[in-house]
Parts: sequence; C-alpha cells; structure tokens
Amino acid sequence: MTLTPEQVKKVKEQLLGQIEQNFPAENKESAREQISAMNPQELEDFLVQNNLLNFSEENETPESRCIMCMVVAGKVKAYKIDENEEAIATLEIKPISKGHSLVIPKKHITDAKDIPKSIFEFAEKISAKLEKILEPKQIMVYTTNVLGHELVNILPIYKTETPESERKNLPPEELEQVQKEIVEFKEKPKKEVKEEKKEEAVDYSKWWLPLRLP
Repeated sequence: MTLTPEQVKKVKEQLLGQIEQNFPAENKESAREQISAMNPQELEDFLVQNNLLNFSEENETPESRCIMCMVVAGKVKAYKIDENEEAIATLEIKPISKGHSLVIPKKHITDAKDIPKSIFEFAEKISAKLEKILEPKQIMVYTTNVLGHELVNILPIYKTETPESERKNLPPEELEQVQKEIVEFKEKPKKEVKEEKKEEAVDYSKWWLPLRLP
C-alpha cells in the first residue's frame, strides 16, 4: 500500500526532524536531500527496510504505518518525560517553545472525541509540573492529529506563542537538558508552620476576691 500525500508529508517532517537531531553535521545535507527527493513508494520502502514500518497485505494495520505508534513502541527516538498505562509524554522535537510536549495515547485513536478523560488528566498533571519548573505565563493544552493519530499538545506560553507559531530546530543536547530538568524535578517539601500558642488574656473581673477588712 502506498502512503497518502498527507502521510508522506508528515513522515518526511518526522524523518527530517530526526536527521537534525541525530545525524553528524557533515551528513545532514545529503540525508535531507535523500529524504526530500523520495516519492511515496520509495519512502515506504525506506521505512520498511529500516524497520520503521512492518506491514504487508496480510498484517497491514493503521498502527503499523503510524509514526506516533512507532514512538510509543520505541522504534523512533523520543525524549520521554512521563508515562502511564494509557499514554506517553515526550518533548516535541521541533518545539514552538521550551517544554512543548506531546501526550501520545498508546492506543491508535483517530478522533479527538475518543480520547479518554484520563489522558487529558494526565496531560493536566504534566502541565502543572511544567508550570512549576519553567514558569511560563500560561500553558495551552490542545489536540492535533498526526497521520491519523490524535495527540494532546502541552504548549508553554512565555510571550505570544500560538500553535501556529514558528517551530525551532533544537540540538539534541538542548532537548536532553530540558528532558533532564523535567524528569529529575522534585518539588520542595512544604515547611510545616507551627502555630504559636497565644496566651489567653485573663479577665480579672470574674475572679472572686474576699472583701478587704478595714
């Protein structure tokens, strides 16, 4: 089966991002040209040969040709910052802002309305953590669809960033540093404030005193 034009576009974007992150500087240009020049069938063959796709007419499934499912399966390098039984959270490799993260459902969900509430709660938990670590003005949580796989984006906003803002090509070491900063973050325990016991004022008017003898 040949990839659709939309799938070709998304897969090439992912591969070009991986080239920027992982290839030596002297090999990047030729690798970019090779990927960009591939037609849909050549791209599909390349993915299969590199074990990034594994399907035939007998075992073809949406999951087998989904780049996000490959991330979940560990077949594509990702900068994971958290995980639970339903989803993994990774840094976006071409982020809009520092800490821009993706929550990827482990199940191949194709419609945003089918994303379980628990995955949004997981995203909110990560959002709260990023807010403490990175201190943005606010954090936007929204869904996007990549190759038919619904994702939850967590976008820290420092100035006027939006989902349409320009993306950045960060070096691997910078992404690794942000990943480390998030994964190793430990909230400082709150100091227990001991309430000082106030002495009660004594109302002497209620005391009984014997009459003073002359």
